[in-house]
Amino acid sequence: MTKLFDLLWYAYLIYLTGYLTWLWGRPLLRWALKTRDSKPVVNNDSVLIKRLHFSLLPIIGILALFSENIYGYYRFRAACAKEGGLRVYQKLEPNVGWSAGRWSDVKAASGMKELAFVRYTDEDDHNIYDVRYIGGHRGDETSYEKKPADLSLPVIYSWKFVNEDIPSELRLSRSGYEIYDLRTNTLAIRLHSIGYSEFERDRTILSAPSGVGCSDFDSETDYDIQSNKNLALIFKH
Repeated sequence: MTKLFDLLWYAYLIYLTGYLTWLWGRPLLRWALKTRDSKPVVNNDSVLIKRLHFSLLPIIGILALFSENIYGYYRFRAACAKEGGLRVYQKLEPNVGWSAGRWSDVKAASGMKELAFVRYTDEDDHNIYDVRYIGGHRGDETSYEKKPADLSLPVIYSWKFVNEDIPSELRLSRSGYEIYDLRTNTLAIRLHSIGYSEFERDRTILSAPSGVGCSDFDSETDYDIQSNKNLALIFKH
């Protein structure tokens, strides 16, 4: 499928180049012919050809200069359409235990509301804890109840934060969340957003960022996994 998209993209570039040449070349040709007829004839055919060549060179140059960026943006939009937003492969049971790898993941997962606790291994003391969000600002440590893990209580789902470059793509990255069913070791829920850097940062003035994401043009898709709309789709009721 990727090869088909690539072929269609190159065909589109060829078509666009031809169309712009025809669209802009016709008035230029008329102007050149009119200019030729209004002046004494002095090898006007070669002059006409030179004028057309110099008129079309900027068009071809612009297309060549930005072809990589245009192609990358096309691939970005295609990736958003293919995997952007929420995908529910299996609805989740509410009020059961989850696991997460890092403290930042624990805080993010606890926002799912309909879970019993989040289990994780502390990076400092290496002990295992069960954590619940008890209210307040989610950035404050006091907003969480942290107890030694009750290993008699199972964890059913695992929470994973995703932030990675997409291989073999131009400045495309993937970020979001994935939830796995530990009983079957299968992906149950995922929410991805695709990011694209329109230009190389080291080639811009002051290394200015030029990143865009799926949500910048897709207002209908909810990219917040903890929104009431998405929670209603994720959990069994």
